[in-house]
Amino acid sequence: MMDNPSIETLRQSILTKEVEILTPRQTFQKKHPSVISAREQLDVLKNKLTSEVAADVNAQTMTLNPVQGELIKQKAIIEAEIIAKDVEVNALNQVHGNIDQEILMFSDNTANYVSLKRQATINQEVYLALRKQYEQYKVKEAEDSLDISIIDPADLPYKPSFQKNFSFWQQVLSSALFG
Repeated sequence: MMDNPSIETLRQSILTKEVEILTPRQTFQKKHPSVISAREQLDVLKNKLTSEVAADVNAQTMTLNPVQGELIKQKAIIEAEIIAKDVEVNALNQVHGNIDQEILMFSDNTANYVSLKRQATINQEVYLALRKQYEQYKVKEAEDSLDISIIDPADLPYKPSFQKNFSFWQQVLSSALFG
């Protein structure tokens, strides 16, 4: 089977189609149009391979009975599928390796982001502490300067103050008028 160029061409096209399907199949669902069309093209190629293998087996082998011919045909088809699955597994491993590299890069970026955020928080706290200290120094400087002096001591009222509201005055007026 390996020396037949049409079978080898079909195998190679099936392998490339399997690798081509990997990315859309991981990105989209099975019902996505691009996945469906790629799967249909792959099925057409597999059917062509099956018919080509069957024709080649019938042309090259002289079997004693049809069962033996059918077994040889099935063996060739299964070998082609095994090769296709091996290529698909290798392609998946390559895609997973690429994803692992992206995850490592993402992890580095995340660690860098956390470090920068922590540094920004520390810088903000230092700024607020310096600002507060600056304000305290300004108040202290204003206290120490001769520009501010207390002229008169505070006076306390003679009577306690109370809340001036409408109901209080209404009571005062009604007691003065009626009472």
